[in-house]
Amino acid sequence: MDVSRLELKVRDNAALAISLAARPQGTTMGEISSHTGQGQYNVFRRAEDLGHTVLRQGKGAQMRIRLIHRDDRDSLSQTSIAPADIQPDNGLTQSEENEAVVLTFSLERDLQLALRRNLAQLEPGLTEADDGSEEDFRDITALDKEENLVVIELKAVKAGKDAVAQLLSYMGDVVKKKGVASNKVRGILVAPDFQEKRHCRRLQFYRA
Repeated sequence: MDVSRLELKVRDNAALAISLAARPQGTTMGEISSHTGQGQYNVFRRAEDLGHTVLRQGKGAQMRIRLIHRDDRDSLSQTSIAPADIQPDNGLTQSEENEAVVLTFSLERDLQLALRRNLAQLEPGLTEADDGSEEDFRDITALDKEENLVVIELKAVKAGKDAVAQLLSYMGDVVKKKGVASNKVRGILVAPDFQEKRHCRRLQFYRA
């Protein structure tokens, strides 16, 4: 893809990340970091704000990411961001799998934007602590009225125990990277439904 089509005004490292993700096979966050020295999360957020599609599968350095121009979305049924020899294990065809990934991330993105416009609808006194953009894969990082950091994880589908584990992992990362005491970090999981709710005074569950 000619990345100039994306209408993004970016510097060298961000442009390189975009060009890697725009390849037919996509890229990984590890590959982006090895070439640019950082994750370049914000440039993908900016691409989404312009209406382009960012597909993500997996997490951490192994997260595979692919960028698709907004005018090329009709070709999603013929594309995949996973290697060709890997087949979905959920009974879906690859085309259905791609469409499900796009829909899920679109719904989660919409939910995130709606919450960011008024975090107090989730809990009175919550304010953004991440300058309006994701940090280290955390959907939203906020501060509550008692100055606790609040990690908010959003799911567009029923959240299982893996979502709880993911949120706890993000909370642990905040403790390590920001040097915050563990009793000053809370987590909120937002989803339409839950398979289980782990009893922990530092976790809250809210239906979307």
